[in-house]
Amino acid sequence: MLFCLDAVRHNSRPLRPLRGRGFLLVASLLVLPGCDHGAARPEQPSPPVAAGDERETLAPGIVHEAISTGASAGVDIIDVTMSTADAHVSVGASSIGSSDGSVTAAPKLPEDWLTDQSVLAAINGGYFGRTVNEHKELVGLLVMDGRVRHAAPAIVGHGSAGLAPGTYARSAFGVMPNGEPQITWAATRAGSPQSLYSYEAPIISDSHGQRIRGTRWRPVCAIGCGPTLIRDGRVSITDRDERLVSPEACPRTFVAYSSPGASQHFVMGVASSMTYNDLAQFLEGYFKSRYKMDVSAAMCLDGGASTQISYRTANGPVTPRSTGVTVADCLLLVSGRQR
Repeated sequence: MLFCLDAVRHNSRPLRPLRGRGFLLVASLLVLPGCDHGAARPEQPSPPVAAGDERETLAPGIVHEAISTGASAGVDIIDVTMSTADAHVSVGASSIGSSDGSVTAAPKLPEDWLTDQSVLAAINGGYFGRTVNEHKELVGLLVMDGRVRHAAPAIVGHGSAGLAPGTYARSAFGVMPNGEPQITWAATRAGSPQSLYSYEAPIISDSHGQRIRGTRWRPVCAIGCGPTLIRDGRVSITDRDERLVSPEACPRTFVAYSSPGASQHFVMGVASSMTYNDLAQFLEGYFKSRYKMDVSAAMCLDGGASTQISYRTANGPVTPRSTGVTVADCLLLVSGRQR
């Protein structure tokens, strides 16, 4: 996805048409990564979750839902009841190595991960950069099996578009040792890539430029991306603080969850065309409509041409949205409890 501030650029191939239930064909698809940077569209309230939308049980405690949000737009969600689903959330990246000064991984489509019968669903993960020796450069935090595989030092912002200079961290989604999902702002220590810290806000330096002390963060797996959409049950869109401004309605990939407890829900999914605010409002409405509960936290993963989802049904894998863009890492729902 391309951004208006401190842009992260990556390679892509032209989009293929949206297919499958839950999305209608979009007449004019973007052929470059990111969003249409024309005139900003006015914010429109997201429609409520409709009773007639498609909802199918994939396994006990795991549901796929396809929700129409307009004549040519929709959302696909994988909804997991954490207490009853025999599954856990993980990170997928393969053949991680170093090449030409970059940390890279083998490029894959999310649907490629479903060749492993234990993978129940997959969405695209974090940002990626250039192609190096047929692999793709990792951009942002990546943690697998409790080990940082790609560091994410704090970023120095020099100030632009009304933003004061300062040090900031980007959003990260992680799974803790007890299996609980967690969204935070995270950064590694310079020179110590295994020293990973979380922060209460994306700006991690004070008015004097001094680094704010974080809390050591030890997820089993994690992907860094952003921005955060919802924090502590309230809409809190931190795109400007994270230098990830993207005001247009675009394809968005997202994760969200409710507060821990017996009925905790975790969702992962894609929206075909939403602003950050649209998506935050939609997720608030989804949790309230379906479960009469608040969404505790939500954030975006990479969007634009990268936005893709696949899941497994009794009849085999289904890919309601595939763009043909291979990515460096994915977020996976895997059968079996976390070990």
